[in-house]
Amino acid sequence: MDKQTRETPKGTKANTINNQGHPKNHGYKKGEKITKFLQSPQKKVEVRLIEFHQDSPIDPDDPSVTNVLDFIWAQAQARSWIPATTLNELGIVRRLLPAAKRAALSADPLMLEFQSDLRAEVVQPLKDGSYDIGPALVYIRSLGRNETMSMRNLSRKAAWLTAMVGFLRPSDMARIDLGQSVFLEPAPAIRLAMVAPKERRGGQRYVKSITLDKHDDPAICPVRALRAYYDRLGRPTTRHPHPIDPRISVTPLFRRITGKSDAPILATTISNNVREVMRHVRREPASLPVPKARALGATIAALAGTPIDDIVARGSWSSKEMFYHFYRISSSTMTNFSAITLDDTQREQTALCLIS
Repeated sequence: MDKQTRETPKGTKANTINNQGHPKNHGYKKGEKITKFLQSPQKKVEVRLIEFHQDSPIDPDDPSVTNVLDFIWAQAQARSWIPATTLNELGIVRRLLPAAKRAALSADPLMLEFQSDLRAEVVQPLKDGSYDIGPALVYIRSLGRNETMSMRNLSRKAAWLTAMVGFLRPSDMARIDLGQSVFLEPAPAIRLAMVAPKERRGGQRYVKSITLDKHDDPAICPVRALRAYYDRLGRPTTRHPHPIDPRISVTPLFRRITGKSDAPILATTISNNVREVMRHVRREPASLPVPKARALGATIAALAGTPIDDIVARGSWSSKEMFYHFYRISSSTMTNFSAITLDDTQREQTALCLIS
């Protein structure tokens, strides 16, 4: 991506906020170029926030709720944002602020009213599409045996199967600690331990554990794929800082396949590996986006009749509502409601029901 540059006008306040929520001084002076800001949506918003502050006497470290909402509303009008996008951008702006200021803005009645009005305008997308993982499984089988396929393909296969069966995010897989994980024999099965995943328990970090069981077809068995991946890379000997908390060290499962193979790979690399397989999933209509493996795996399990409580527990969702609203990507079921509703044998029993 080409680097985009901007100049800060004379007299502009150079202070802004870093992505951990602490003040930082970029030291931008007239003639200096603002670079490396287009690496993420958060940085793009930060650039626009700096530009917005250039035309007004606003302290970027201590804006009022009105300042923030004025900025968001101006951006929404200029860019024709839909309500969902406006809410997302508002969240990014708040994450740029210090924690204390962020908490104060979140509790402000004006902010709460603004968010409530926006949420009332959000229309949830239709969930009537269908996804067929058959072509993805054909692709996986076409790669050959775990012991002979390329390490790049084995990395993609192992990551995709783990995400699909474990309902895991790429960030979850980047936090797997081999020191607390174990291959279980003779099943075979594997118990994976993820240190400090995204979700918390009682507001505290914890170690999440899930078990992957074998599949009767060796070509698509997640346990066999992970075992081959582990054996071919070799036993790691080095512990590395946790992706988000350097005070914690882990022995990563997903590692580089070239060079220093003990070194972990980023969650973005794991995500790309998963997506390489996921793009083989057939979507109907074709305009549907490529789904997340975590969401698709959980949706397929729900369609197959797996108790929702089991799905919610495995995916560590906070509630059934959270799963239904944000992660279940199809509203289809395996039940034939026409046959059940129009069954003659149900008439006598239904006639006895009192409807009030």
